[in-house]
Amino acid sequence: MPAFMVLSIIALLLWPKLRPPQPVAPVAPVTLQLSGIGDTIEVSWSALPSNADHASLAVRDGDALTEINLSRDQLNVGRASYVRHTADVSFDMTIYAASGATSQSIAHLVLQPVASATQSPDTSRLSDERAELQNQVQDLKKELQAQRAKSDRLTDLVRILENRLGIEAGEDKK
Repeated sequence: MPAFMVLSIIALLLWPKLRPPQPVAPVAPVTLQLSGIGDTIEVSWSALPSNADHASLAVRDGDALTEINLSRDQLNVGRASYVRHTADVSFDMTIYAASGATSQSIAHLVLQPVASATQSPDTSRLSDERAELQNQVQDLKKELQAQRAKSDRLTDLVRILENRLGIEAGEDKK
């Protein structure tokens, strides 16, 4: 009888660890659109997912970074305005659900000065470097996505192994 009680207590303590975690509903990304007149840029976004709770809009204006927190009510408006200070501005919106899930959307605006009849060698070299860096960014994003998928698969395998080990350990004690 004491052995049965000890085994019962151990089973009750281990039960929460053996249950698979409940999946978190993902937050669908939104599409960011940029428009504006002069130095004012209007950022607008597509319809919000129903589980969106709040968001963060990171604005990189040249070397400066500004973080704008948006409530659910502000998100429902569907747009926000920003006065730019440089010709190179990017917007990175992270949407958060109450469950903790997130999604990210990015928009980048580069305003070019009026092109002169001839490009200087420095401008041409910088344009080539910029294009190469943009290609590297795209490659890194693809690699990151592949690594995330691999990490998710490995996490699932660990859960499966934990479940199997828990079941086998329980069968050995019977």
